[in-house]
Amino acid sequence: RRAYLLERDKKIIRMRTKAGLTRSELAEALGMEQALLYQWENYEVEPTVKQYAQMAKLLNCDILDLI
Repeated sequence: RRAYLLERDKKIIRMRTKAGLTRSELAEALGMEQALLYQWENYEVEPTVKQYAQMAKLLNCDILDLI
């Protein structure tokens, strides 16, 4: 048997890039520090549902695209 370590799909990064925004630009639009957005993008801290909704609106995507 083999065990594989799978890296989680970094959906926030993917959708932010697809929207053509830098981390700095998205953080500013969300009214937050880049450091916190970095933590969200790398699954160190989980955004609230309200924060996911705000991000989805700014990135023109569905909340499920970010989770």
